[in-house]
Amino acid sequence: MNNNFYWGDAERAFALTLPLIEELERQTDAGVPHLIRALHAQDYRVAHLKTILRLSLIGGGCDPERAAELAETYLIPMGLEKARLIALVTLAALMGLNDDDISEE
Repeated sequence: MNNNFYWGDAERAFALTLPLIEELERQTDAGVPHLIRALHAQDYRVAHLKTILRLSLIGGGCDPERAAELAETYLIPMGLEKARLIALVTLAALMGLNDDDISEE
């Protein structure tokens, strides 16, 4: 399932396939539910956020090299909060959760 968000200079697709989920878990040493909880609680590592975005861009169809550039280049200019929300929505979709399920209110 793709989620589309404006990132950098264009609207982009963010998604994770099973191989990318496994790579995400390997690189972050954390499972998807743990990452969702950390993002929701705003208790995350920036490196994890960048990894989630990079792999999600790849899953959305972006070339891996370009995905790495986009994650690195725009993480701070776009804002950590926007990046956190994109990562949270992308991961929550894997669990069958929607925006109402992950509302922070």
